[in-house]
Amino acid sequence: MAADEPVLDVSALAALEEVVGAAASAEIARLFREDSENRVARGGAALAVGDLAAVAREFHALKSSAATLGAWRLSALAARLEAAGLAGDVMAARQVGVALDATLRATLDALAGGRAAA
Repeated sequence: MAADEPVLDVSALAALEEVVGAAASAEIARLFREDSENRVARGGAALAVGDLAAVAREFHALKSSAATLGAWRLSALAARLEAAGLAGDVMAARQVGVALDATLRATLDALAGGRAAA
């Protein structure tokens, strides 16, 4: 995935809306916004205390839900955090966590606007 690729693939959102309808798609996006912030907070707290199994669990779920909405950058970073958690690599998890936080903010901003953002 290229760094200049949008944080949100609006074609994935359109495909989701086509399958489930506008109201359900909007609700899925709302739930994602709420859930993703909670998962990142729980994953960060787990990392702070060295619970790498919880880190892997939280970021596995985030990886999947982000992909559903076309948030490819966020999904890729969550996958890296999941892998670091499974490998027991605290340093890698911390390094990826910084990038993930910024990408989450950009993704949520783009999702709120219903548009792709760089």
